[in-house]
Amino acid sequence: MSTQIQKFLDQRPLFTQCHAVDRDADFAIHLGVWRRSEFPDLNAFVAFVFRYSSVLQPYIAEPDRRDLASWFHPDSNAEESAASYMTNASPLSTNARDWLAKHAATVDGGFLDSSSIDTVIVDNDSMYIQTTEWYIHSFVADLLDAPEPFPQLDGHENEEPWSEDRNFYEFLGPESDSVSCKRDVCDRGRVKHSVFCRPHHFENVKGRPSPYTH
Repeated sequence: MSTQIQKFLDQRPLFTQCHAVDRDADFAIHLGVWRRSEFPDLNAFVAFVFRYSSVLQPYIAEPDRRDLASWFHPDSNAEESAASYMTNASPLSTNARDWLAKHAATVDGGFLDSSSIDTVIVDNDSMYIQTTEWYIHSFVADLLDAPEPFPQLDGHENEEPWSEDRNFYEFLGPESDSVSCKRDVCDRGRVKHSVFCRPHHFENVKGRPSPYTH
């Protein structure tokens, strides 16, 4: 089981959000963000979500949880189901940031391009977005409580939890091969929308040294 779930962990969301819609009813908007470069096209991304939908809800609700194996039930018919879904879908050509601000105000879309024309697919309780840089999936589901304590996945006892710091660091993206970091005595490249490399951008924003250097 741990080998199978590693396929999901290798492509887990780079960034997640979970916002309660109605805490009395225990509903929440769950959102995951992946780099567009991780999938060949939107159809492949939707198939990925269909295949691993059983673990997306608990993972997004609590990325550090270690009981995912008990939730892991991959859909063997994901490709066929996704193809049928996409055939019947009615994509919108709109700016995803504006669309989210109007229809899902609790979702933080600040990382999205404010001027791009993106693809948005919406149904009753879920949404798929394709932008120049990102694939995004959002859905409404029960607000899960984090397990206590976090059980360990077999073979991953020493793996670092996918923390908020790690999410932030990875979300910065690749460093430039041609434009250097502004920090003195640093030979790394800048990340997009910053004058610093990943570790130094982390330090500049968080006010403390980055625990990551990769």
